[in-house]
Amino acid sequence: IGHSSSEELNVRQGPSTKYSIVGTIPHNGSGIIVNACNSISGFRYKWCQVRYGSVTGWAYAKYLADNNGRLAN
Repeated sequence: IGHSSSEELNVRQGPSTKYSIVGTIPHNGSGIIVNACNSISGFRYKWCQVRYGSVTGWAYAKYLADNNGRLAN
């Protein structure tokens, strides 16, 4: 959520923007498996471990929501 239809959510190697991008999740992507979410110093929202198809890594929870529109946290 929170992305325009032309944007993708970066999935990173670790829980911060300092880590490399290992894949992306398309706008309104579904079937994302969200595991543990952790608070990281310097970020308002948590970072969550995610799996989307063959992509596994960390995504910023600000842009993740469940089927009911609740933010992942």
